[in-house]
Order: sequence, then C-alpha cells, then structure tokens
Amino acid sequence: MGLACLLLAGVPASVHVALFCGAVAVLLLFVVERVRRRRAVRVSLLGLPLLIGAVLTTASLAPLPHALRSLLSPESSDRLDRVAPLLQPEHAQAILPALAFDPPEAALALLRLLIALVVVVVVAQQSRDRRDRIWVYRAILVCAFVVGAAVLFSTAVGIPRFFEVVGVPVNPNHRARVCGALALLCLGRALTLRPRVEATWFGVAGVVCALLVFATLSKGGIAALVVGLVTLAAVVRAPAGASGSVRMLTPLAGAIVVCAGLFAVGERGLDLLTHETLDHPERLKTFLWEPASRLAFAEPVVGVGNNGFGVAFPAVLQVGELDANLTYSHAENIVLQSLCDHGIVGGGLLLLVVIGLALMVARSLHRQGEWAAVPALVFLLVGDVFDFVLETPAGIGLAAIALGLLAGRLAAHRPALVSLPPAAAVVAVVVVVAWGAVVGPRAVRGWRYAVDADVAAAAPSVRADLLEQALAAHPSDATYATQLAIEARRRRDPQAALRFANRAMVLWPAFHAAHLEAARALFALQHARQGMLEYREVWRVTGPRAIFEEVVARTADPALRRLALPQPERAVDVATLCDVLVREGRLELARACAADAAGLPDATDVHQRRTIELALTAGDIDDAKTRLQQLTTPHDGEAAVLAARVSSALEGAPAALSTTATWIASARDPRPLLEWRLAEQRSARLFDDAEVTLLLLRPLSRNTAQATGYDLALVDLRRQRGDTVGALSALRSALGARPTDLSLLLAKVRLEVSSGDVASASLTLRQMRGIAASGPLSNQKGGGDKRVDAAEKLLHPTSP
Repeated sequence: MGLACLLLAGVPASVHVALFCGAVAVLLLFVVERVRRRRAVRVSLLGLPLLIGAVLTTASLAPLPHALRSLLSPESSDRLDRVAPLLQPEHAQAILPALAFDPPEAALALLRLLIALVVVVVVAQQSRDRRDRIWVYRAILVCAFVVGAAVLFSTAVGIPRFFEVVGVPVNPNHRARVCGALALLCLGRALTLRPRVEATWFGVAGVVCALLVFATLSKGGIAALVVGLVTLAAVVRAPAGASGSVRMLTPLAGAIVVCAGLFAVGERGLDLLTHETLDHPERLKTFLWEPASRLAFAEPVVGVGNNGFGVAFPAVLQVGELDANLTYSHAENIVLQSLCDHGIVGGGLLLLVVIGLALMVARSLHRQGEWAAVPALVFLLVGDVFDFVLETPAGIGLAAIALGLLAGRLAAHRPALVSLPPAAAVVAVVVVVAWGAVVGPRAVRGWRYAVDADVAAAAPSVRADLLEQALAAHPSDATYATQLAIEARRRRDPQAALRFANRAMVLWPAFHAAHLEAARALFALQHARQGMLEYREVWRVTGPRAIFEEVVARTADPALRRLALPQPERAVDVATLCDVLVREGRLELARACAADAAGLPDATDVHQRRTIELALTAGDIDDAKTRLQQLTTPHDGEAAVLAARVSSALEGAPAALSTTATWIASARDPRPLLEWRLAEQRSARLFDDAEVTLLLLRPLSRNTAQATGYDLALVDLRRQRGDTVGALSALRSALGARPTDLSLLLAKVRLEVSSGDVASASLTLRQMRGIAASGPLSNQKGGGDKRVDAAEKLLHPTSP
C-alpha cells in the first residue's frame, strides 16, 4: 500500500484496472462476510461526493442521440460532427457520441472514483470497531515508513535514477502531498492515542514524513502542511466536547500562520522557494484561474467531463496569455476543476454537498480521537487549491482512507446514507463490477501515453492509421489532428493536410504547429497569401526563430513576406526582413524596408542607424547626413561611427579623424568611435596615433576577449613598425595579466619564430600544450585547440 500511495500519481490504465479488480475483490469478501452474518452493509454519507462524481462522469460518458447532445451541448455535437468526416469509416464509427471532451481520460477518472468509493465503504466499516481500526492505522503506519524510505532513496540517488528504478515519475508537488497526508494521519493518531509505544512509532513516522514535505521545496505542499498542522493543534488542544465550529475555523488561522511563517523565512528562503516563478511569473498556477473560469462558463450545463480539461482548455486561450511552452492538464484549483469537469450545475452541486458534509462533521464529532483524520483531509483540500493531487490515484486514495476513518467514527452519531440488506449489497457489488467492466476497456485502449508510445514506435506505413484511431478515441485533441496533418504532408496530400490542420485550429486556435501545417498545405495548393497569414499566426506565438527561414524561402516578394508579420507591425520584425534583403544583395529594397521600420511607432535609434548605414553602403551621402541629424545622440556610441563615416565621405579621412577627436571626451560610450579611428589610423599607417588610440581603448574593454584583442592589436602595430622588441614587451606585459591566454601565447610563438628564436618558441609551444591539456576540450573526442595546432605548424611546417 505504501508504494501504491507514492507511485500511483501516474500509473498506466491497465494498473488502474488491476487496482479496481483488487478493490472489488476486497469489497466482495466484505459483502460475503456480511451476508454470512446476515448483517446490512452501511454506506456512509461521506462517500456521497465520490458517488455524485462517479454518476456525473458516467453521464458524460453515456452515448447519446444526436438530437439530445445538440440540446444539452450544441458545441459537443458540432465538435464530433466535424471530426467524423475526416477519418476512415472504420475509425469514424469508433467515436463515442458522448458529452465528455476526452472519453478515455474520463473513463480512467471514473475507475479512480469507483476504487475510492470502495475504499471509503470498506475502511468505514472496519473503522467502526476499535480492534479493526487499530489494524487500519497500522497499515497507514507501514505505508508512511515505506513512502519515507522511498523518498529518502530518491533523494540519495537522484530523481532520474529513482525513476529508472520505479519506472514512474512523481513530481515534487505530488510527493509533498503524499508525505503530508501520511504525516498528518500518523500525527493525528499519535496525539490522540493513550501514551504507549505504538503512539511513539506513529509520532516518528509523522515527523519524518512532515520533514520530507519541506525537503521537496513544494510551495503549495509546505503551505498546506502548515495549515494541516494548525488544524491538528486545534483538534488536540480543543477541550473535550468543544463545538465543531471552533475546529472548522482552523484553516483560516492556518492561512494567517502561513503568511507569518513566510515573513519569518525571509528573503533568501522566499527566493529559494519561488526562484522559478519570480523569473517566469506567467508560470504561476494562479494565472490559470481566470481562463479556467472562462472554460467553466463556456460549458455551464454539462462541463467538459472528468479529466477533459487538458484538451478543452486550449480553446479559450489567447495568444501569449500563458507560457506557450507549457501544457495545462488541470485547472490547479479543486473548485475550478469541479466546475470545469461537471459544469456550473453539477460542479456547484458537488461543492455544496462537500460544504454540507463538512458542517455535519463539525456538528457531530466531539472527542479528540474522532477528529484524528480531519487534518489530513484539510491538508489535501488546501493543497488542491493550488494543485490537482485529488485527480491522481495517490491523492484520491489517501483522501478515501481519511474519509473512511471519519465515516467509521461518524457512524456512531449519524445514520448511514444507505443501509443495504445482504441481498441488496450483493446486487450493489454486481453493479459496481459492471460499471467498471464497461469503462475499463475504453480507458485501457485509449490511454494517452500508450497511444503515443505506439505511434512513436510505428512504421511510417501504419502511423497514419494509428493516429486516426487516436483521434477517434480523443476527438477533441488538437495534437492528434496536427500529427495527421503532418502525415498527410509527408504523403504529399495537401488537401488532407489542410483539413486536419483546420480541425486542429478549431480545437486549439493558438496552436502554432497547426497553423504551420496549414501554411505549408496552402503553399502547396498555390494559395500564397493565405499561407503567409497562417505563418503570421505562428510568428505571433513563437517569434520568427522557428519559421523565419521558411517564410523567406517561400517567396522573393518583400510585400508577400511582410504578410507573415504579426499586426500591428513591430520595427524589430520588419528589420529582420530588411536584413534578408541586404543578404540577398537587393540594396534599394532593403533601404526602403529599413525606412519603413524606422518610421514605426516602436522604432528606436537602432533602426534609424540602420537606414544611415544602408545609405552609406549605397553611396547616398546626402540621405545619410539628413537621417543622421534625426538621431538623439549622433556623436555617441554606434551613432558616432556613422557620423564619422559621413564626415569621411564628405571631407576625407584626415579631416574626419580631426573632427572626431573632439567627440571622444563628451561621449558616454566612446569605444565604437575609438575602434573606428583605430581602423582608419592603421589603414593610413599612422602607427603612433593608432597606438595612442589603443591606449585609450584598453581600459574600456568589457571582457577578457576584448582585452586580448586590444593587446594583440598593439603587438601587431609594433610588429608592422618593425619594433619586434617592443612587440615582445607588449606581449609579456599582457601575459603577466593573463598567463594562460592561448591567443597571446600563439602571437608570442609567431614573434619568436619570425625573429629566429626557435628554442624560446618551442618552450612557449610546450606551455600551450600543457594549458590545452587541462582545458575544457581536453576530454572531448578529437579534443584540442586550433591555436596549439597553428603554433605546431609554425614550428614544424612540414609535419602532417
């Protein structure tokens, strides 16, 4: 049971079926025992939310006539009617005419609900008797130690290695929830038992599991644990017979304690817990809530079906609303998740039942021992305000155990929801078995991970057929429709590719992969303008990097290329297309394009400088001079270089050098201008002036590479002047600051070889080999440094 609680966060559908069979077998043994004793089976009120959820999920899976589906959800009928004509007839017949957006996932969720319902019934019945309750808690104790050992093992060997061993990944948030729920169950038991050795064991297990929650660094897990611990303290400290309302206010007190605790943790602790969301605030789970509420109100009557959120949610997302690189399978909020899954009506009913049951428990339970399982439930519910653990087998399994323990205690104060005679109990078991037998095969056949694995491993000749089966099982999934579009493109069938891409875009309007396939199909069908409009949608979502070269290759027409730019146009996007025209040698078109970019509202001096540069390249000095006057800082930074080039073209290089000398003192960034002057001075063989410029540049170097470049330029200047001694002196000075710089050492080898000092050059080469041997490339295949090879050739020009 312990490993099941840890690992069931992502078990295959076949394991769900196996667990369902095991749970039914236990239930059957329990019912047989009740029949033998001629006793009724009592189903607690606390199992009502699970029963309602199972009924609502079953309703979403029920095959309905077209007219009834259209009445309940016109969007559902339209969704299924549009996908059926795209598939081969044998696959189209496999589409389930139900309201659920993702029938296999809903079937899988239904199996989990049925398992949890069985757990509540059995645990509740066993918990009524003190001796049986002891064994239930001992099973939880064993579970806690097994989970604790597994989490400690994963910490010791690393999460990737742990996944290799157990075969199922469990993320830190879910590990935190499993450990936290077990911690509170054990601590609740320890603090409400009479002092004895067994209570100590429960206390140790509870403390270990609680510490492991903090080790996961799960923000929601830690906050929920604090609320759960405050609830536990209230349960233990409240006097016997205290009203339930006192205990029910503890989550609010817990929230206050969480805020105080975060304040006490301080800035460094908060940075540790929130480093990712501070860097990427769009990844905060709370950002999901507003669009998730839009989805709930889009399907207010029937919802999207249990576990259908992942395929329905993209339809309500706007471009750039959330991180485009992430997928969203759940609403990350148990309230919104219920409203999305079952609609405003069904989800609202479910939430009202939960609130009513909470109030009933608060009024009915009085003694400390009766409240022992409450903190674990509070922890799971508070945690699911920022997560979806109750949507996993581990989360709902632990919640069912806690509900069963509470239900067993509640039986002493409240009547059961249903009291089934022995014969009726047998019929109920048969109904549950049939229930699972109907939905189990659909869950197994359509389990997404298995389907994806089959598609990935399939031969190209059968991949399209498997994808059609997948789309028939998951008719609202845009990814399968897009993959079918890709397969059609590979078969050179652009009509089919366009049909599947259009289908995917209906399901997920901002899905860039679908728009990309639509663009490719449209170009294949000679619809260039429409194709560019589809590229525009891809550009809006992903930026130009993903498709830029493809857009350019489609057409040489600049106007047609600009149709791919998102509207309103941005200067940076237009400038990107301008650079392509320069690369293609179409200078006049590039100048017109750059002028357009510079005239856009978001244009900066960077874009204006580009127009000046292109004017200079074209020899249009007057236009360059006119545009230069429009710059805010014409004599600073990169703009100063353009001003110097304009001055040089109008007055000549010597006059430009004289003019620009006065700009250096007032420039905030004189480095670009100094580099231009250096190049001009070296070209004019003004070596003394160039050396003075280098001495001004050297302190302005921004990194080691720039400093090395300036030092090498000084060495080259002195070498060109014939001052070998001065060049060697400059090299030694530079090497004194950076003795392991291979570029400087290579220049030293060159000077030593050119001066005939082969012995010194050999020593320098040996030093370079030692440095390269300990460098970052030393352990790579074919590792080494090209500078060492160049030095080798200088000393041994004839060696291979």
